[in-house]
Amino acid sequence: MTSASPWYGREWQLIASVDAVFIGLDCKTLSRAREKPALFHPKPPLPLRSEFHPRGLPGLSSRGREKDEQKVREANGMADFVILLMSSLHVLGIGVAVEQPKTSYFFLFTAMMKILQLPWCFFIWFFSCCWGGARRKATAVVTNM
Repeated sequence: MTSASPWYGREWQLIASVDAVFIGLDCKTLSRAREKPALFHPKPPLPLRSEFHPRGLPGLSSRGREKDEQKVREANGMADFVILLMSSLHVLGIGVAVEQPKTSYFFLFTAMMKILQLPWCFFIWFFSCCWGGARRKATAVVTNM
């Protein structure tokens, strides 16, 4: 280990002592909820991503959308970290699972698409409980376990 390694020092000792890690990545900007019509909403939120632009739509830096651009940039940074963490944990022989909505744009990030093609990676999806909700929520877990 070198000081440039993401697992240097005390953090390495902590990570090396666990059997598995379950990650619930924030999906506020990664889900497709903004694509659904928001009935009776005077100013519905605008989409932030698309299948062709999973890391953020062009034009988010335009006037009036600076907050949206910041949200997308921060979410991209966290997603990139989770992808690195997932790969690193697998290499260390530690179980890892990441939860997201089934149609999350996270799964369209180039690095994540590469992980999804690896033989150790499993994509499991199911409907979450929708008690009191208007619709079922398709949830996915990507794991090496």
